[in-house]
Amino acid sequence: MLARRQGALYIAVISDSTAVRFLASAVALIVRRLRTFPSGELESALAYLQLTPAEAQTVRGIAHERAHQANANTLSSTSPSNGVDT
Repeated sequence: MLARRQGALYIAVISDSTAVRFLASAVALIVRRLRTFPSGELESALAYLQLTPAEAQTVRGIAHERAHQANANTLSSTSPSNGVDT
């Protein structure tokens, strides 16, 4: 997520992947206004970005949709094969 505050760009990277958070943290050594958060800390990321209530609600909706899509993709990729090769 990106937000502009007082003319500066702030970045919040939200991921449960340790590798993604590690790489983002490395970039944060150069880009000082970048912070990483696990997905369970969405509210902390929103607070860091200082979004308006309307902006925060939009982001929550998008995050909910993405989580639902990820769960659906996980379920479809782990369904048992029907035994038919295509």
